[in-house]
Order: sequence, then C-alpha cells, then structure tokens
Amino acid sequence: MKYKAVIWDLDGTLMDTLQDLYLSVNHALRQHDMPERTFDEVRRFVGNGVRQLMVRAVPGGEANPQFEEIFAAFKAYYVLHCRDNTDLYPGIRETLETLKAGGCRMAVVSNKLQAGVDELYETYFKDTIEVAVGERPEVRRKPQPDMVRLALAKLGVDAAEAVYIGDSEVDVATARNTGIPCISVLWGFRDKDTLVNSGATTFVSKPQDICTLVATSSGKDGGVSVPFLSLERVTAMHSDEIERAVTAVVRRGWYLLGEEVSAFEQEYAAYTGTDHCVACGNGLDALRLILRAYKESGALHDGDEVIVPANTYIATILAITENNLVPVFVEPSLKTLQMDDSLIERHITPRTKAIMIVHLYGKCAYTDRIGELCNRYGLLLFEDNAQAHGCKYGNMRTGSLGNAAAHSFYPGKNLGALGDGGAVTTNDNDIAEAVRALANYGSQRKYVFKYQGINSRLDEIQAAVLRVKLRYLEEDNECRRGIARRYMEHINNPKVAVPSLNDLVSGATLSGNVFHIFPVLCEERDRLQLWLSDKGVQTIIHYPIPPHKQECYRRWNTMSFPLTERIAGEELSLPVAPYMTLGDADKVIDAVNSFR
Repeated sequence: MKYKAVIWDLDGTLMDTLQDLYLSVNHALRQHDMPERTFDEVRRFVGNGVRQLMVRAVPGGEANPQFEEIFAAFKAYYVLHCRDNTDLYPGIRETLETLKAGGCRMAVVSNKLQAGVDELYETYFKDTIEVAVGERPEVRRKPQPDMVRLALAKLGVDAAEAVYIGDSEVDVATARNTGIPCISVLWGFRDKDTLVNSGATTFVSKPQDICTLVATSSGKDGGVSVPFLSLERVTAMHSDEIERAVTAVVRRGWYLLGEEVSAFEQEYAAYTGTDHCVACGNGLDALRLILRAYKESGALHDGDEVIVPANTYIATILAITENNLVPVFVEPSLKTLQMDDSLIERHITPRTKAIMIVHLYGKCAYTDRIGELCNRYGLLLFEDNAQAHGCKYGNMRTGSLGNAAAHSFYPGKNLGALGDGGAVTTNDNDIAEAVRALANYGSQRKYVFKYQGINSRLDEIQAAVLRVKLRYLEEDNECRRGIARRYMEHINNPKVAVPSLNDLVSGATLSGNVFHIFPVLCEERDRLQLWLSDKGVQTIIHYPIPPHKQECYRRWNTMSFPLTERIAGEELSLPVAPYMTLGDADKVIDAVNSFR
C-alpha cells in the first residue's frame, strides 16, 4: 500500500445522506409554512451537524421564534423516515473491501455523537474498518485534529503514513491541521469550487478512484522507495559502537548524572565553542530552563517581551509563555524562511528584553543586523538550536552566537539520541550554574534547594549514544549538504519553489545550513504530497498550523501573519538524511520534476 492508513469522514463521504437531509428539511419547513429549499441549497447548508444545517435553512435561523419547533420536526421526520434507510454510497463497500484486502488500515471519524457512530459502525463497517471515533468529551470536534490523532493512535500508524478522505471544507481543514494529505470526494455535500476555495487539491469523482490514489503494488517497504527518515538506518550506520557504548553503561550500573553525561557535556561544549554545556531532558526543557535562569538572575521579569519568528515550532512559544513572558511575532523572509531581520526593529518596545532566533530547518538564522540590534538596545540574544547541530556563522557554530542556546537531541535530529534529550550551552558561568540547579529540582547540593526547580535529566545511556554520534556529526552533515545541493541544482519545476544557493542568510555560506529539513513551497502542496507518495517518496509538512493559530493560544487566533500562514499552507519537506545516496536523491528529483 502507498498509505498504511485511510481516515474516512462519515456523512457525505461514506454514507449517502444528502437526499434524506433534503427531504427532512423541506418536510419541517412545509409544516410551518416556510419556503422550501432546493437540493443545491441544502447541499450548501450542510456543515458541522444538523442543527447548523437548520440554522441556515430556516429563515432567520435561531432568531426565528419557531426555530426549535421546526428543528424538532426535522429530527422527528429524519428518525422516522430516513435514518434506517440511509445506506453507503454506491461503490463504497467494494472500495473498502479492496483497500482492506491490500493491507490498508482504516478508521472513520465523525462529529456525530460516539453512540451514533458506533451504531453505524456495527451496521456497515465492522468487517472492513477497525476504528470509529465520534464526538466525546475528551476530544475536540473537527476541524481540530484530535479525532484523527486518536484514530491513528488506535491504529498504531504514524501521520506520515496516512491519508484523509472527506467531502467538505471542514475535512480539508481537518487534514491540514493534522498534517496529512486530503483526498476530496465530489459526490458529497460540497461542489468542487467550494472545495478548491478551501484549499483542496486532490479530487475523486467515484469511489473506485480512491483505490488508485491510495494503493500501489505492495512491496518490502509498502511502496515507499525513499522514506522521509529511517531511524533504523540512521542508527545502523554506527550500530556496533552504539551497542558497545550502551552495554558499557548497563554493566557499569550508574544510569543518571554519571561519567557519560559529564563527558558528553564537555565534548559538546568544545564542539559548539562554548564554556558550558548543561544536559537536560529535552529541547523544550532547555528553552524553559534558559528563560527561567535569566528570570532568577533578574535580567528578565514577568511581562517582558521576547521577539520570535512567527513561523517557529510551538516549543519556542511554549517556553516563553510558561515563563510568563510575552512572545512578539515577526514574519519570516519568504526566501530564507528565517525571521526577517529588516522587520525586527519596528517591534522593539520598552518592554522588549530579548530576541529568540530559531535556526529553523537547520539554517543559520543569525545575521549581523540582529547582533547590532541586540547591542544597540541592550537585548539578550537566545538561540533555539534544536534543528541546527553543527551549523556555522562564519567560524562560529550555532549555539555559541548569543547569551545562551537550547539544543534538542530528539531521535530525528541531526544529532539524535535513542530517546529524548536536550542541552543548554552558554559562556555565562552564573547562568550555567542556575540552569544545572533548576534542572535538578532547584538544588545545587543534596537536599538544599535554592530554586523551585524541575526534574530534567539526560540519562547515561542517551549520553553514551550521543557521544558516539557526535564523532560523526560533521560527516553526516556533509552528506546532508550533498543531497541538498543536488536538489537545488536539479529540481526544476515551476510549481515547486526550492531553496537556492543564493538564498542563505547574510554572512552565511553553505556551512551555514546543515539541512535538518529540506523545505520546498508549492501552492498545491497536498496534491504534490500525494503525487510524490505515488512515486514512492515520503514527505512531511513542517508545520501545518503556526503557533498563533493553535487552539492553546486562542487569544491570538485573530492575528494575521500572511507569510507565516502561506508557508504553513505550502511547505513540504523532502527526504534528506545522512544514509541517502545520490541515487535516492535522483528518485526524489525525478518525482518532483514530473509533477504537473
């Protein structure tokens, strides 16, 4: 199978309910001497639930004094005359059986109450679909991603291996918010123009076409010839050394705050060119600990502003808000995808105390202008270096360019552990001591607590693994640059915007990019992702929802950052990994260039 999992919408996609809704709406309107609605009107009115349908169908909506009576008449007619007669769309049953026979895992998600979904599941789908998710207290309704994520978790399938199939703009948004491609069906509640306006790019006009888009001839890797990233292959490159290092830790019997962590801290500080490295549990903790340490030092206070790129990963923002600081978003440059340094100064206020640069995608985000602004206004400079291990600005490595830097060793990073891990690098002795204490419950010596700290530790096994992989980081990064250079030189498709060798930030060279991610932009991103998948090339979106549009920050949802939102809608990450060959890269290039 091309995809391991298909997530289906229910009404309008699997179930043929539109005619029944049309009959029920007009029965209720006739009973109350209201003008009837055409079939196309009912089709347009269908949205998140039948109540919203009736709000649109009844003149005056809920403000109509007869609305509740009309709505009750609609429900009564539907239950009595239609519900038990509803059936699958013609061809759906055969499509489900074909996909299941090909090894595809399937789930259905719906904003109906869970009990209603379960009833339909038992009647129609239990022989082909494994998981049914409906509305329940602990999950948010579509278009939020909760239902799809729950379905994927129950299936045990990663989002990168799944596709969503639905019939409405809500489904398009649900897929986008989850970060998976969407196939829009044209037999459901919405016409093609409406779907196109919502961002849909891939369509099917009959159920049988779904099998063509979802399935390929099965093979060893399920049809994927170039995976986005195989952690198994990354680890296999140095497996003998890693196994010996891990075995030594296990036999030594000391698993926390031991010699491996101490040695890694020394080696990574030397590598980054800093005086101190303090290991911790993960990259988010590293960011949190930096800001907390500067608050404990008196350099930052509640309500102070920190300038950040609007298109960063949410961890950067979580660390800021958790410390009662205020993120100030600055748009990126569309050429570099890094924070546009020409826009920073206009955002500096008397409350501004720091700039947090994010070396997004593995590209150095520092510029001389940013350094000059920090000096002129007396601002702290922090680095989110989660994606840029080994990256350089001139002769200096990222992680040494500011007052302090946060690093992540998540397994998929250029320098990745076999689990979570993080670190803070700095040249400030007092900050290093504060970070180390804060990460150890706030303690600098046993049972004495200077701060109200947290527990955030890198364990000995992860440190041992990182010490092995650090020795090969330069070599691995050079392999990534080779793959990226080949992409930049040979991808030639007017529909796909590829980073140029000339698009590196000011003052940086190719050494200023370690290509943790190779991002391209395409207005038809979802269709491109499906196209590449059909060619055996696996891709991922970084990131489908910017921080200011996340539900956890609802107070910012009305803010507008057009370039950030454009990137979120167009970005697609191509495979780039240290084990890849030029032959692998050429397969990706041929697939991208053939996209029409």
